[in-house]
Amino acid sequence: MNSYEYYMNKGRELEERKLYRRAAEQYNKAAFISSACQEGAAKKAAERCLIKSKIKITEGL
Repeated sequence: MNSYEYYMNKGRELEERKLYRRAAEQYNKAAFISSACQEGAAKKAAERCLIKSKIKITEGL
């Protein structure tokens, strides 16, 4: 298993445990060391985790 696969698998595991920000970090590491064709998948996964990790604060609490 190469480094790209390691970071993608680690990010997937963290995402399953709902640790989205940590998963995004792992996906970004994978994007940094990946070839051009693999970079898109890692960036999409990181973006998905960042969207999920946003905290919504309701007014009036």
